[in-house]
Amino acid sequence: MINNVQYLIQKYAEARENMNQPGSATEYWKGSMDTYHSLLILGFNDWALPGSVGYYVFYEGMNYDSALGKVERERESINDQSEDMEQFNTKEEIVELLVKRCGMKRSTFYNTDTNKQREKHWTFNRTLNFYMGLKNQNC
Repeated sequence: MINNVQYLIQKYAEARENMNQPGSATEYWKGSMDTYHSLLILGFNDWALPGSVGYYVFYEGMNYDSALGKVERERESINDQSEDMEQFNTKEEIVELLVKRCGMKRSTFYNTDTNKQREKHWTFNRTLNFYMGLKNQNC
């Protein structure tokens, strides 16, 4: 669904595309771009946050459809990652998978008699990120 801010971003992108067409009324399209930009700034505080459609259109120079597609792909990627993260409740569950699937040693992630610092380093998030990196490499 398109809302007011999305509509203005789309019109800004169209104006920029039209301005770059050979033989177009460049000054008219520059004025249109300035108008849409002013409306966005005055009416919507967060219209061009990094990772948003507005950011990709305004700062990266993408057309609206490309920017929207990129944002949707990024959201899907985040959703895929969060689905994987939800299956683990504890660090122990992740370590068990690393031992079974990847052949890692359990002692790598916990303190030993000679090294008391490992457990401080291997937090839940670090262990999860390590597992996700190995999973992406088909471990």
